[in-house]
Amino acid sequence: MKVTLKDIAEETDFSISTVSRALRDIKKVSKANKQIILQKAKELGYPLQSNSSKRRRGDNTLIALIVGFHVGEFYTSFFNGFIKAGQKRNVNVSMFSAPASIKDLCSLIKQLDNAGYSSAALMISTLHHND
Repeated sequence: MKVTLKDIAEETDFSISTVSRALRDIKKVSKANKQIILQKAKELGYPLQSNSSKRRRGDNTLIALIVGFHVGEFYTSFFNGFIKAGQKRNVNVSMFSAPASIKDLCSLIKQLDNAGYSSAALMISTLHHND
């Protein structure tokens, strides 16, 4: 079920407009109240705006490469190619090991989004079309 501003407001006892202002980073909300609202939004699974979209111009973009690792030299070369391509475009690439379950993969992607990653590339041979 989709989490709404109303859900967050009910859980925090703030008005919907206060929740909206806090999530849009409007300065009329105290830091303490904003932290409460953001924490509850995260707990409820509300899709928060990525930190990367708030970054100053000129900052490096962060991209997550999520890989289902296998033994071999291929992954070293593969990752090195991603890093070199990213450097040409002012992009930082980080590699992450793919969790075993789809639920954990979705959780990892949400954590990366909250950490400021703008995108993720998935290379997971065990994923199926339905996943």
